[in-house]
Amino acid sequence: MRRAAWVWCAWCAAAAAWLAPAAGAATIHTFTVSPTILTAARQRVTLRAEVAPSARCLLSSRPRIASLPRHVSCAGGAARVRFTLPGNTTGSFRRIAFTLRTAGSTRTVSLVQAAAVPTARAFAVDPTSLPGAGGTIKLSARVSRASSCRFSVTPALPDLPRSVRCPRATASTTVSVPASTSSRATTYTFTLLVTGAGGAVRRDGVRFTEGAATPTTTTTTTTSTSNGVTPIASPPFFEVCNNASELSGPATPPAGAVVIPAGEDLGAYDTPDTTYYFAAGIHTLGAGEFSQIIPGDNDTYIGAPGAILSGQFENDSAFTQTATGVTIEYLTIEDFTPPGGQGAVNHDSGADWTIEHDTIENNAPGAGVMAGTDDVLSDDCLTLNGEYGFDAYAADDTSALTQGPSNVTISGNEISDNDTCNWEDDSPDPVPAADIQPTCAGAGQFDGCGCSGGGKLWEVDGATIDGNWVVNNFNAGLWADTDNTGLTFDANTIDGNYAEGLIYELGYNAVIDGNLFEDNAWGAGPGNPGFPTGALYVSESGGDSRVPGPNSGVFQIDDNQFYDNWSGVLLWEDANRFCGNTLTTNADDTCTLIDPSVYYDASDTPQSPPTAGGCGEYDLTGATPGSDSGSPSADYYDNCRWKTQNVSVSGNVFYFLQSAIPGCEAATNSCGENGIFSEYGTEPAWSPYKGFAISDAITTEQNNLFADNTYAGPWSFMYYDQSDVLTLAQWQAVGQDAP
Repeated sequence: MRRAAWVWCAWCAAAAAWLAPAAGAATIHTFTVSPTILTAARQRVTLRAEVAPSARCLLSSRPRIASLPRHVSCAGGAARVRFTLPGNTTGSFRRIAFTLRTAGSTRTVSLVQAAAVPTARAFAVDPTSLPGAGGTIKLSARVSRASSCRFSVTPALPDLPRSVRCPRATASTTVSVPASTSSRATTYTFTLLVTGAGGAVRRDGVRFTEGAATPTTTTTTTTSTSNGVTPIASPPFFEVCNNASELSGPATPPAGAVVIPAGEDLGAYDTPDTTYYFAAGIHTLGAGEFSQIIPGDNDTYIGAPGAILSGQFENDSAFTQTATGVTIEYLTIEDFTPPGGQGAVNHDSGADWTIEHDTIENNAPGAGVMAGTDDVLSDDCLTLNGEYGFDAYAADDTSALTQGPSNVTISGNEISDNDTCNWEDDSPDPVPAADIQPTCAGAGQFDGCGCSGGGKLWEVDGATIDGNWVVNNFNAGLWADTDNTGLTFDANTIDGNYAEGLIYELGYNAVIDGNLFEDNAWGAGPGNPGFPTGALYVSESGGDSRVPGPNSGVFQIDDNQFYDNWSGVLLWEDANRFCGNTLTTNADDTCTLIDPSVYYDASDTPQSPPTAGGCGEYDLTGATPGSDSGSPSADYYDNCRWKTQNVSVSGNVFYFLQSAIPGCEAATNSCGENGIFSEYGTEPAWSPYKGFAISDAITTEQNNLFADNTYAGPWSFMYYDQSDVLTLAQWQAVGQDAP
């Protein structure tokens, strides 16, 4: 204790010597701190003082800040001190007082630093599944800086307590799950909201699955389960549209942002590396068709709660051109008029754009948003757009392999009620009159173009499509069309789309895993008897190890659930569809991805007599499987066509209650069918694929296999060609779903 006292006195003496003025006492006239209110994050703070006459100053703080200098020179009558204030890691607000002393004066100022945001980690449910008889589960999470914890669940569980105590480290509760009364497995999705002095944090996506009640109908299964259907844990789906927790932006602009007031926005808003903050209210871009925002590189556009960017049905697009690193978030972007094949947002498919937490709606007749290389569409509401919710297509920054965008991410979005312009000319029009935008008329739709739905992917080299809710679109839900490769579809809920839930056409190398397909193709199915309209339609697509990149060599359809779709999984290969067929049209004159220097579309410039080179009449005439032909000599027969090959369909649940599907007459009108089939090839006259050559190939030569799937309901199976519909026993006899 004596030594400590001696040290303190020595420090006092040193301070007194430092403060002693050369002549007379100094007065501190002003002493300020900036800023005075801080977030919890680590940041720079400035202290300023005016002192007369010049003096030496001593600076201190309470609590003590290690980075704060103690001795300050007030020479010239002024002092400025800049230092870094450490972040506040506590759950309480922190007041910090700063004191400046001279030999004759003392002043104190203070600032307030916000509390740290609470944390919630390891949010989990145990167990993650129970049989249909119900039981008890436990929810738990590790929390910190929390004052309260609230649980919620969809669908509702009456026994779930809404609020629980939050001790220093744990939030937990037990829940009683009643016995199921449903014929399907039920997935419950839990949310935890942790609040504290520093704000709130939400944790989503914890799932628990309760099995189905014991079925009361007769089922046919390929497994020995006594209850008919063995449920797989369903993926979650979250309503994004109208969900303020997903779509509401910050109430105040970020530091340094340029604030754009509501009204007519005629500024350029294109300075690189700038954040623009749209205040609440309606923003417009003027009356011109091409009035638009052209971002600079690394620009960020953020909407306040209630910020709307409206095209007034006058402007084609909201954000255009090819800047990189652009971020658009928390905006409602509506009523633009992109033409067909174009989009209201990211019109030119700029690379490395992040479009998140936006509502993109009522844009027609084209798409809501385009997606290019390295783009991310996340947690958006893409709804009621004329052609697509999103369209992944690019002419710049493209893959050398596919000539389209690469590394695209579509995650956590709601993609709903798109194709409001009825591009496929379906009759009767499935779009409610109230949802048809005035700009649909005369836009080039109604041509059955095969170019509409919830979302389209063209020539994409690598994409992840996960966690989306794809619902009630007026054509297909998702459509991968022409030379896509390396796509993964995981944990999506694809529900109630007018036509197929997912189409994979003329492509390669995919994983389709853990998705829920429900009530798809009820609209299109009845109008196409003799050809099943599936929840998942694979057309001229398969695994090929010669095409590099993600998923190379595989095409897996595993661990999905199919409930009450018009039909299930269809593997199809059109005998008359191949690169170089002058009687069919391939988008953008594309060809297969197998060595484009040899195998390219030679039908662009047909000559008489035919000349050598590429996939065309000269090189395909007389070609046979596995043999070279033409000039230069190559295997044109096998490599000028897209093949449904190496497709594995395994571990899926197929549930089919005929009475639940309007107009379903089972095999009579191709309802409740899976299949592997082709057709009798007929054209052109020189085609080497005529007759049943492709029916033979797709069923026995191209390694397509259904295995270990579970069936409930009166399923049938189209096999070889459209005239052959098999029972389950016959399907198993040809080697599919072998018991």
